[in-house]
Amino acid sequence: MADKIVVTGCQGMLGQAVVSLLSLTSTEHEVVPLTREDLDITDDKQVMKVLGKIKPQVVINCAAYTDVDGAEDEKHVALAVNARGVRNIAMAAVEHRIFVCHFSTDYIFDGKKKEPYREWDEHWPLNYYGMSKQGGEEMLASIWDGYLLIRTSWLYGPGGKNFVDTVRGKLEAGEKLKVVDDQFGAPTYVGDLAATAIVLADLRARGRYHYTNDAGNGVSWYEVAREIAVITGHDPEQITPIKTADIEQKAERPAHSVLGLQKIKEVLPSMVRSWKDALRSYLEKK
Repeated sequence: MADKIVVTGCQGMLGQAVVSLLSLTSTEHEVVPLTREDLDITDDKQVMKVLGKIKPQVVINCAAYTDVDGAEDEKHVALAVNARGVRNIAMAAVEHRIFVCHFSTDYIFDGKKKEPYREWDEHWPLNYYGMSKQGGEEMLASIWDGYLLIRTSWLYGPGGKNFVDTVRGKLEAGEKLKVVDDQFGAPTYVGDLAATAIVLADLRARGRYHYTNDAGNGVSWYEVAREIAVITGHDPEQITPIKTADIEQKAERPAHSVLGLQKIKEVLPSMVRSWKDALRSYLEKK
């Protein structure tokens, strides 16, 4: 019998990718995509009622507040979605025995570690977005043990605003860009993340995993921008490196938030590809 899988936040970039891939495997999965109108995860009673009625085997929670700077002004909204919303899903999962796949972020770390972060490393977020996501992690782990938590970073792909599409658009318009070269992480193609999440959920893998495209010890936003220029046939000299201190951002960002991939490479080595290969694949399809 096919697993019935609820996908919350199905209209977001990640949600769209998950639903699209699940729909290709209709004999193995019965996908139930839910928009915010269908299910507001901040409403505990609604979450309990809707999931109780649908009775899925799995919930893949793609609903999230992702505006890093916006969270500094809308703390209550970020907390409601990223922490209390996850709590509500976890409570319903306990009641209805549902396996939960949830996503978190590299921004739960302070970026002071010079090598990639492992799943068990302590986290000290620098901004309120990271704090809200950390809250969601803690809620989930304290309420229900039937969960899979995937931390990721620098997500891009179709169906949502992202760094890669923004840079490409500016390059095509002939604009000059200034991009920071002192924040290091790893870009992640949303299709790769969605595919990996589905496989791990099918395996009922539990606990914390890190997943990004492989960037070794990390690349800077500036390096990513230059690679976008090279792949799309534009002049990399349109891009000038600057320092984080030179720009105004409400939220502080970690300087080195690379996620270690040892665990996922041991479990699903074929699902991890280099950041340059993933980026080229995405840009050449557009």
